[in-house]
Amino acid sequence: MIKHSKFDRFLRGFCIVAAAAIMAGPAAALTESQLDMFAENNIMFYDPSQSNTFCGAASSDCNIMGDTKDEKLWSGLRHVGFTPEQTAAIMGNMAHEGGSPTIQEGVYNSARDSNCLTQEGQPYTIWTDSTNGLHHGACMQAIYSYYSAGKGVAGIGLGFVQWTSHNRRLGYLEEIRKLNLLKYFEDDAYKTYGRYNDEQLHEKIMQETGSDSDYWALWCAAIHFVRTEMDGDYSEFYTKTTVAELAGWVSARYEVCGSCSPGDSGYNSRIVSAEQYFADYKAGKFDAIESGEAKPVTSIGKEDGSNVTIIGDSITNGYYTRNAITKLLPKADIHAQDSKSFANGSDANPSGVTIAQELQNTNTLRNIVIFALGTNDKGGIADGVIQNLVDSIIGPSHIIYFLTNYDAQNPSIYDNNNAQFTSAAATYGNVRLIDWRTIVEQAKASNPETTYILDEQPLYSVHPTIAGSELFAQAIYDSITGVGRPSNCDNINNPNMAISYLQQFIVDTNRLYNRNYAIPRTAAIGMNTNTPGSDEEVVADAIIQQQWIDRGLITASDELGGCWRATFCGQCTALSGWFVTMMTGYLYGSGNGAEVVANMLIANAGLLTASNTPVPFSVFSEDGSSAAGHTGIVLGVLSDGTYLTMENNQGNHDLKIKKRDNFAEKNATFLNLSSKLKLDHLGTTYE
Repeated sequence: MIKHSKFDRFLRGFCIVAAAAIMAGPAAALTESQLDMFAENNIMFYDPSQSNTFCGAASSDCNIMGDTKDEKLWSGLRHVGFTPEQTAAIMGNMAHEGGSPTIQEGVYNSARDSNCLTQEGQPYTIWTDSTNGLHHGACMQAIYSYYSAGKGVAGIGLGFVQWTSHNRRLGYLEEIRKLNLLKYFEDDAYKTYGRYNDEQLHEKIMQETGSDSDYWALWCAAIHFVRTEMDGDYSEFYTKTTVAELAGWVSARYEVCGSCSPGDSGYNSRIVSAEQYFADYKAGKFDAIESGEAKPVTSIGKEDGSNVTIIGDSITNGYYTRNAITKLLPKADIHAQDSKSFANGSDANPSGVTIAQELQNTNTLRNIVIFALGTNDKGGIADGVIQNLVDSIIGPSHIIYFLTNYDAQNPSIYDNNNAQFTSAAATYGNVRLIDWRTIVEQAKASNPETTYILDEQPLYSVHPTIAGSELFAQAIYDSITGVGRPSNCDNINNPNMAISYLQQFIVDTNRLYNRNYAIPRTAAIGMNTNTPGSDEEVVADAIIQQQWIDRGLITASDELGGCWRATFCGQCTALSGWFVTMMTGYLYGSGNGAEVVANMLIANAGLLTASNTPVPFSVFSEDGSSAAGHTGIVLGVLSDGTYLTMENNQGNHDLKIKKRDNFAEKNATFLNLSSKLKLDHLGTTYE
């Protein structure tokens, strides 16, 4: 099987400094206690955008590089882990299939052009089941007979490799759905996107969105789905070695076109194309890609601000802040004025809401809209203002960021505003939070010698210094580009990244088992010098090392079987049960701590292999002082060669993040679950 490349990254949906919080989809109104979680626990970046299901599945980024289409395909396929031979074989077949990630070919194109309807009287779409003539009306029967020449399947091919069969087509569309990009396929998308070649598609998306980020996300969804299929039902691919064998196998077993069987014209021509790509590789055509020196293209339109509108008051309007923002986002459209209110304006100084409305009316409001307002609304933003702004003025097609307000001398003065921003982020799928208050306070704590706010004078206690201006601009930049966010599928190597998993465990447990455990905030690595050579615990806020005081039994009648199949939530198996069930695509086999690995091997027959080596995102079982043993999760490898783990009920019924170096003496065994890690579940909230 293919190894997971170091380039497997997901660049959306994680917080930057403290806790991670993204949501797998829009949430409805939350309970008061759940909303309080964000404000009380310093969760600074709440990003409810839909993300991706598994590490190695769809991604909005796959490190595409280069100038030509061949270079871009080569880089994308190589960066998801294919060897040069495998990449050449796949590209040799792609050259004879679809020319863009949205291209739609096949019988249904003619059905749509002819306005044919199904037997049920509905237009044909990408979702219509095409097997054995099912749903075909009279109009389609004529086209079906003509184009399919008596074949049992009248399919529609989608994308670079022309996914045609119903299940594979739906699998590809599921990857597209995870990136919120179905608009390029559904309804009348065939006529607007599905017949465009790659260059036309790129140009159209740029014109419509002001950015090509959607375009490259579509590319990456297709590239990642190829790998997903090869790692799954088509893993025989990896048993082939030469370019000719690989290309022939892809032709006959993966593409299965009309002339793709061994010896057929299509089969032979695809091998020729693949061998030419490999010859180009050997001749150095892709050297810049292989060395990483080629121009990256996946962040065009994101990092220069060309897709960003910023509406702010004197904080944004300050000389140093404007300079700092334009240095990072030189093409951002900034509408900032001293004393600007969120909703109460005048002709001379219109409110932020009024500006957003005017920009929307003139079709100049960009896709990303950032509100850095509220410091001139000390009495509180009126109820309903934000709801009206999001629902009626801006709408769901834009991504909206609210920066929380901060007064260095009286931080609580803006609690009402900040609560509204936080609530909006938890309620709307397109609203996100940048917690400026927490960012400043944590920067002050980390660098007490630096002044970030002009807090020596009450009049200026909201205004940043030069250092604060740079921090303000960086917070905006980082939040919209994902820079610095813990987004690595390969390794978690500091507690501020690890804390996200611990938080999610408690959030899920509280919701599903009607508990009310406190949510931890931050963590920092420390040394346990009292017991050299044994576990070295991560020192954190006392709340992390909380004991599970509530040891009430959870009945097995629950659909998940106990508390994550443990009899109470404080058991070590509850944590492993949660991680496997909610954070991976594998089945949890239950059992006591010593039995978890063995039982998971049975439950996931043939899909997992036990190892004596801890790697990131492994579940482990180990012997202990009792027959029950112990289990937990390896999150990453630290720079000194020790391991960062998350463990429950180890020692004193604590839930902890730990630093471990003693797995061998405890006879630990491991299952690497990284291939089906679900990053999109981190930060999930519930109705």
